[in-house]
Amino acid sequence: MLTLLAVAGLISMVLGAGIYTQKPAFGSSPSGTRLEKIENSPNYANGEFQNLIYALQRVDDGTSETKNHPLNGWR
Repeated sequence: MLTLLAVAGLISMVLGAGIYTQKPAFGSSPSGTRLEKIENSPNYANGEFQNLIYALQRVDDGTSETKNHPLNGWR
């Protein structure tokens, strides 16, 4: 009985979170003047934003990519 209640509670929380995140407060894809402003940003190139500082990227195996890190001699 306790397990059934726990599973039902978990399902309710997941569904509730899914419904809650569909609210307009969480935003949508940019369009119109907002999209134009983004595309005209100096940090936007090739369809994506470019970091102003180097940021480690996650790779498929879950580790951080450090071979091209500036502190490892990459220039």
